[in-house]
Parts: sequence; C-alpha cells; structure tokens
Amino acid sequence: MNPLNEEGRSSSSSSAPQDQQTLIQSNPSVAATDAGWDRSTEFWQVLAALEKRGGVKKQGRNWRAHCPAHDDHSPSLDVAEGREGRALVTCRSRACTYEQVKAALGLEVGASRNDGADREPEAVYQYVDEQAELLFEVVRFPGKQFRQRRPDGSWGTDGVRRVLYRLPEVHEAIEAGRVIYLVEGEKDAEAIFAAGAIATCNPMGAGKWRDEYTGMLAGAAVVIVADRDQAGRAHAAAVRDAVSSVARSVVVVEPAAGKDAYDHLAAGLTLGQLVPWQSDTQRLLDDVRTFIRRFVVLSEEQATAVSHWVLHTYVYDALGITPYMSITSAEKQSGKTVLLEVLALLVRDPWLTGSTSPAVLARKVDAQAPTLLLDESDAAFKGDKEYAEALRGVLNTGFKASGKYSRCENQGAGVRDFSTFCPKAIAGIGRLPDTIADRSIPIRLKRKAASEKVERKRERKITAEADPLRQRLVAWAAAHDQTLRELDADAFEDFFQHLSARAADIWEPLLAIAFLAGDQALTRAKTAALRVSGTAEAGEPSLGERLLADIRDIFREQDTDRLTSSQLVAGLNALEESPWAEFKAGKPLTTNGLASMLKRYELRPRTIRPPDGSPLKGYLLEHFQDAFTRYLSATGESAVTPSQTAVHAGSEPSEAVKAHPAEDEPSQPQPGSEADCNGVTATQAGQAPTPLTSDPTPPPADEWETLLADGRDGFQQWAGTET
Repeated sequence: MNPLNEEGRSSSSSSAPQDQQTLIQSNPSVAATDAGWDRSTEFWQVLAALEKRGGVKKQGRNWRAHCPAHDDHSPSLDVAEGREGRALVTCRSRACTYEQVKAALGLEVGASRNDGADREPEAVYQYVDEQAELLFEVVRFPGKQFRQRRPDGSWGTDGVRRVLYRLPEVHEAIEAGRVIYLVEGEKDAEAIFAAGAIATCNPMGAGKWRDEYTGMLAGAAVVIVADRDQAGRAHAAAVRDAVSSVARSVVVVEPAAGKDAYDHLAAGLTLGQLVPWQSDTQRLLDDVRTFIRRFVVLSEEQATAVSHWVLHTYVYDALGITPYMSITSAEKQSGKTVLLEVLALLVRDPWLTGSTSPAVLARKVDAQAPTLLLDESDAAFKGDKEYAEALRGVLNTGFKASGKYSRCENQGAGVRDFSTFCPKAIAGIGRLPDTIADRSIPIRLKRKAASEKVERKRERKITAEADPLRQRLVAWAAAHDQTLRELDADAFEDFFQHLSARAADIWEPLLAIAFLAGDQALTRAKTAALRVSGTAEAGEPSLGERLLADIRDIFREQDTDRLTSSQLVAGLNALEESPWAEFKAGKPLTTNGLASMLKRYELRPRTIRPPDGSPLKGYLLEHFQDAFTRYLSATGESAVTPSQTAVHAGSEPSEAVKAHPAEDEPSQPQPGSEADCNGVTATQAGQAPTPLTSDPTPPPADEWETLLADGRDGFQQWAGTET
C-alpha cells in the first residue's frame, strides 16, 4: 500500500514537514509520491527513523531498508502500512521481532508485532514433540498465506526442532498398526482427523520435506494423498521416494473430487473413495496407448511396447540405444500402414516414407536424425539393389549412437561417414532380414476380425486431437532427459537374464522409461518384453536354429547317441511341419546339404559305428551339445517354436513367459478392449513389484484401514494394481 494518508493528501510537497522533505529529497522513490504525510502514524515514524539511519527505498507496494536490530549487510527489512497507519515490519534475514526493531530505532510507539499482527488468522496449527510440548506454530492468514512462530509469539523457527504435524498421534498410529495419511497441509490433515483417521503433514507444504521427517514414519503404513496439481504430484513423488526406505508400506492416491483431501471429503466422499495416483510418465504412457488402440488392434503387450517406443523417440539420444520396431503381418490389410500413420502423429520429427533414393536416405538421417517410419519394407529390400544396400547399411548400424554408414563422395574421390543413429519403425509383409529383426521389437499384426472394433482414421480430426498429446510428449522429454541420462541400468540386470543379450539391449531404453513411471509400469513393461521378445528372441527362428532343434528332437525320439548321415536326413525329411522335405527347389534335404549347413557350427560328419552295422559317416550326439547349449533353449521348445515366442493379439502367453514366477502376470484385457490398469503407487522394501488386476472397487469404509494396515498385500485386495 502506498505510504500516504489518503485523507491528508497534498498537491505539493512544499506543504510537507521539514523532516518529511528531507526524506523526499534524499530518496527518489519517495520523491515520486510528492505528497504530505500524517506524522502521527506509527508507519510514518518507523519509515522516517529508518531514513535517518541510512535510507529506505520503495519495493513494489512495500518499503525496504537495512534492519537496525542486527548487522544487516543487505537490506532485509520490509515495511508496509497497515490499518489505521500501523507499521507492518518483517525482517527477512534474522526474523527480528517488531519489538527488537522498535528498540533499535529508539521509538516509543504502541504495541505492534511484525507482519500479520493486524490481521485475524484463519487458523493456528500447533506442532508439538513426542510429549506434546509446543515447539512452534503455523499461522494461516487469508489468501493462503502462512507464517511460523515460536511459543513466545516471535516469528520464525531458526534453531527450533522441526517435526511432523500431530506427532504424538503419528507415533500412536504406528504402534497400533493404523494407517497414516500423509497430506500436503494442516487443513487436509484436520479434515481426515474429523473423518476418524490419522493424518500428518510437514510444515509449509509442498517442496518442504526434510530428511528428519522420514525417520518419524519408520515402520508406518503410509497413504500419501497427492494434491491434484503439478507441485502436489511432484511433492508426493519426492515424499514417496523418501519414505519408502523406512515405512512398512507406501501407497499414493489422490482425491476423486477437488484439488486436495479437504475438497474430496467436503464433496461427501469417503477415504475409501480416494483414487489411484499416477506419475506424469504413467499418465502419458496410458494416454498414448489409448490413442493408438483407437485405430489399431493391438494386444496389451504390443500396446505397451509401442507406447514406450513412442516416448523413447523423444529421448533416444539420452538413452544411447534406439530399438527398432518391426511391424509385420502375414497378409496385407492388417493395419501396418495405419499404425505407421498414427505413429506419425505422435513421434518426434516423423519421416513417413515408402521409398527414397540412397543419397536422400543417408543425408537426411545424418542431418536431421528423424524418426524414420518406413512402409513397404518387403518391396524395398527386393527392389532397387543400390537402395536396398543403402537401407541395410543405415539399419544395420543405426541402433547405437556410434552407428555410421560410409559412402563414396564426388565420384569416388572421397569417403564420407554418415551418422545412422535415429529411431526407426519398419513395416512390411513377412520377415525382415535377420540382422534388422535382431535389432527390433517385433509387432506382428493380424487382419482385424469382425468382432474387433476400431475407429476410422479421419486425418483432420485426429491430427487436432494428437496435437495436445504431442505437446505433452515434448514437455515430458524436456523434464526427464537428464534423469534418463543419469539412470543406472544395472537395476535391470537380474531381469535381463531372461532375455537374450540383443533383446536386453533393445529393451533397456524402454525399461528406463517404465522405471520413471513407477513399479507397475515397470512390471508391465517386463511382462511385455518377455511376451513380445521372449527368452530366446521372438519371431521365426533362423533356418540353422530350426535345423539344430529338429536334430535334437530326432536324437531324443530315437533315444540314441549316434546317427548316420542317412538316418539323420531321413528323420529330418519325415518331419511334417519342417522345411526339409522340400528344402531346395522342391527337393528334399540331402546328406551333402546337411553337412554344408552344419559346417557353420563347426560340425562335420565323422566315421561312426552304428550298434547294428559297419562303420559309416554320421554324427555323435555329444558333438552337438555345444551348439545346442549356445543356440537353443534348455527345453528346446520355446527357443524355436514360433507359436510360442511370437505373441499375437489374443494369443496365449508362451511357456517361456510362464516360467518366470518372479514376473507374475496381470490379467490381460481382450483384444481391442480399452481396459487398462490404474496406477497406484505401492512399494515395500525388499519386495519385487507384482502386477495385479485392474479397475479397483473401493472397499467398505470399515475395511479400508484394515486393508491398508496389512501393508501392500492388503491394499492390493482393494486397489488391484500398483506402481
């Protein structure tokens, strides 16, 4: 407020008293007001006394000076005019009291305390120690303004022990095994107490959590109620991370109505109707997944892989590896092009193309590092030889940051290395070349069944709908790029033993993104990795792997340790579902052909003596053991059976997936279903996350605290999901 007496305003500074004239003349900020003041007000006397001690300057609506009550090297005393000319004084450096400032100035004015003294507080919240002894108070003023004061009424808490709100009740709840609701402010806590539960908070709200508060919740069953705004969710995430190390269990929820717990309860809702909370990464993943599945039929695991892949295109450089996405189908009209077109609305810097020249391909990838969305790849690899070779060169090396493709320049006068590192999705009928499939997450689509419903893709409509989602993706990348650069992927090593080395490489970036989203998203991503990429690589096995697997089966079926070349070839050609009976130009595999194929594995026919005959060329089982160990799974089934490793929409999970009890499977929605998991954060020290069912139904009010007090497992009975 302007420090003038409105009723005594003068049109000329000449009417002001001499000491006021001194103040005006010596301070340009004051001179700008050029008006008379009432000398009798407390505000004037404080301002004039400060001017005599070194000057005051206008700072917005207040005035600022050096605090006279301490050695103030930088002006830290704010002075404002209160009602009836009272002085509102705030020392922002040492929290000096008004009485101390008044004494230092030598003033004899009526009793007045520093800021807030002339305002009626809305509420006063007392913070006490374990014995209920008052430590300090938080005073709430109109306009959601807060100050802290000591028991003697002086403002500030320097040197005062900091504790959680309602600390004695918190300790009693821990001993009794009751749930403690951790909220952002005292008003929320009091509302929860009024509802019959225990609640606490740290003083001064979001972003003010301290390490000493964490230990006060050791052994507690904590439910964090996040405010529904950016600051509130960030605070909830930070508190969750801190408390999870000491609490018995931690769950994060948010209000179903309004902004905070107070609003939720004021709307007539119960504590049992608080809803699962999701991180910004989890929300974005879910929204991307939902958007894509409106137009393309994908299994739950495929949708998980694709949504994570979309986010990765914005941060691929921070991750150092970019997994390709191979989108294939047995027949045309299976949704491959539609999926690429939908991805083009979401990914970073999309380049959707069916074909281009070798020069343009190399130069554009090098200069712009777009997200390459390549359609009709089967035609590209079978078409122009120069373009096919250039495409192979870009794809074979471009999944790592160091990838380069070398081309002759200026008619062979020089050689230039082009960077090939950028995200790539490749769509086509049939199988990609092995070297490219090896670097890809396989998304194998089927033609939509009559019972599977998707929306018709109307370009103008969905482009407008995708714009806000793309803006969120850009903002998300800016917020998390540095975190992903610093993330230690060693946390995934135990899980990666279930994948091949190459599959672990291509899934590491996606698991890093899932890690940001929380435990539930990470578990979901791991399940997708196992089902989509499998223990021994998804998709069709190579011809050599198929040969080794069939040879092992023949040795097992005949229960022998040796077979002649003729016996082995006869057994291979007799397999109905194998390619050997029409191996070459419709003719069966021969003994020479078998020897030629096995040579790559350093296996050659030797002279053996069958149990019932003379020496012949053949093979001993023991000579195959090294190849079996290196190229086939332990069982010999999941490694080479396409129906088990390549998971399609609606197919059953493979035995390879079911063989890992540490990665329990969530129940999956049917193909095309929009059912999705809600993201409740529930973590417990020393326990691996467990995926659960979706669509939680609140328990009866009298069961809520019992479930939560039982820890994570109890809460899961209600929530049916966790992060």
